[in-house]
Amino acid sequence: MRYDTREEMEKLARRVLAFSKADEARVVIRSGWTGQTRFAGSEITTSGSSEDTTVTITSTIGKRRASATTNVIDDAALRRAVDTAERLARLSPEDPELMPELEPRQYAAVQAYDARTAELDAEQRAAAVSRLVEAARAVDPSQDLFVAGYLEANAMRAQAIANTKGLFAFHASTDVSLSNTVRTPDGTGSGWASGGAREWGRLDAAALGRRAARKAVASRNPVAIEPGRYTVILEPQAVGDLVQLMGFAIDARSADEGRSAFSKQGGGNKIGEKIIDERLSVISD
Repeated sequence: MRYDTREEMEKLARRVLAFSKADEARVVIRSGWTGQTRFAGSEITTSGSSEDTTVTITSTIGKRRASATTNVIDDAALRRAVDTAERLARLSPEDPELMPELEPRQYAAVQAYDARTAELDAEQRAAAVSRLVEAARAVDPSQDLFVAGYLEANAMRAQAIANTKGLFAFHASTDVSLSNTVRTPDGTGSGWASGGAREWGRLDAAALGRRAARKAVASRNPVAIEPGRYTVILEPQAVGDLVQLMGFAIDARSADEGRSAFSKQGGGNKIGEKIIDERLSVISD
């Protein structure tokens, strides 16, 4: 059974929590679909899709906590998952930093779901790949450009969290990404381009193919340069990838414990210190 709506998710969450005998319990439900298409040598090599609904129950007994997950949604399987989480919690060591479950609260609704993305079937993905390949090869028809890439669409039709204190929250989202690499036949030129969005209509497959192909053609026959200091201008995708990785490092605990680039020599963190150019602001909320 698919669980696509807030009402269906809340009903399932309450059904799971009713089986709990723990001091506190939390259930997280994810119901989603993913479709992927790979291509190489200007041809599709693999295409497939899958959908699944998973239920994760986290049980707290005293200062001990553990979780169990199942993707079988009948009552017997859900009871087993709850029982497993509680048995594991009793066997777990006490957590001196354990935090209580959240009380009920209101969350802002975020529109992050696109029906076109959620319905991006194999035929539509193949058509997008065809547009990309044709556009890439048209950049320089005199060369037999090699085109390869990957298209992935994800639809988290519904995800929800609920606990025994009465909290319930629901969210649905989609995302799609398309990347491709183009190489010249002599192997000296290579180009790459990628795009991603929540809405399929925002991705231009042909434009991505042309961008990668132009890089490949322009980068043929590279020449050596002398070692030294050079000004390098990064394209938006490169900057985005770096900032995304930086986000995982903006963590107070790892900084306080001396395990990150934001740790201060001798102890503590660099809060209040200048670490980057003042024209750039990076925050973690």
